[in-house]
Amino acid sequence: MAEAALHIETTCQIRHVHIECPICLSRFTDPKILDCLHSFCLKCLQELIDKQDPKTDIIICPMCNKETSIPDEGLSDLLSCFFLSSLIDDVINLEGPKEDINPPVSTCEGCDEGLEAVSRCVDCEVNYCKTCLTIHAKLKSHRHHQIVNAVGVSNERPKDKDKTEAQKCRKHTDEKLCFYCDTCKLLVCLKCAVFDHRASNHNLSEIKDSI
Repeated sequence: MAEAALHIETTCQIRHVHIECPICLSRFTDPKILDCLHSFCLKCLQELIDKQDPKTDIIICPMCNKETSIPDEGLSDLLSCFFLSSLIDDVINLEGPKEDINPPVSTCEGCDEGLEAVSRCVDCEVNYCKTCLTIHAKLKSHRHHQIVNAVGVSNERPKDKDKTEAQKCRKHTDEKLCFYCDTCKLLVCLKCAVFDHRASNHNLSEIKDSI
C-alpha cells in the first residue's frame, strides 16, 4: 500500500514539475528546446511569436528573456526534446488505462418494464424512467423532492460550489488569476504575465504576496 502511494506521489511530482509547459500549464505537445535550454510546446512558441512580432527572426524566452534565433524553416525546425516526450510516455504508462468514459445505463426502479432511467430522485434514492418520473411528480408529497440526472450521480445532495475557488481570467477564460501587476493595478493569469506584462517596467508578484 505504501509503495503504491509512493508511485502515485512520484507520478504527480513528475506531472506537475517536469512535463508541463510553463506557458499553457498542460503536458508538453511537441516540446522544442530554446538556446537557453528551456522547453515549450511548439504551438505555445508560435503563439508567443505571433504576439511579439510575427515577422521577427528571434524568439525571446518567457522564462529568462534570452534570445534564440528562429531557423529559416521556422519554429518546427528547432531541436525537439525527446527526453520530455519519453518522460510523458512513462507517466502515461504509470497512470494505467483510463476509466471507461461511457458510464453504464441505469434501469428504472419504479416499474418492471426495464426502461432506461432518465432521472433520479435524491430524496427517494430511486432512478425513474420518463413515465414513472411524471407519476412521481404528480404526488403532492413529492413536490419538493430533488430530481437530478440519473447517469453517474451519487445519492448525496450536490454541495454548494466552493466560494473560495480561484477566479478565472476574463481574457484567457481557462486560466486562473495568479499574479498581480502593480504597474497596471490588475490581477493577471500566467498567459497575461507572459504575453502582456513581461516588460521590465511591469512589477509582477504572486497574489498572496501582494495581499
